[in-house]
Amino acid sequence: MTHVYRNLENVNIEAVYTFPLPLDAVLLDLSLELNGKKLRGVVQPKGEAEERYEDAIDKGDSAVVVAT
Repeated sequence: MTHVYRNLENVNIEAVYTFPLPLDAVLLDLSLELNGKKLRGVVQPKGEAEERYEDAIDKGDSAVVVAT
């Protein structure tokens, strides 16, 4: 499945995206393009992922987290 979202604003935004997946689906991979850079997701413990996300946002970096 491929979904495309484009932020047309001149500032970063924090957005919540809900994946349209069946209840019994399993997310096995995540890749994205952010500011022209291709990124691939890495599975981490929830607490660590949330902490790294918040640290990146506090530093003014772009960040993505997928949570259940």
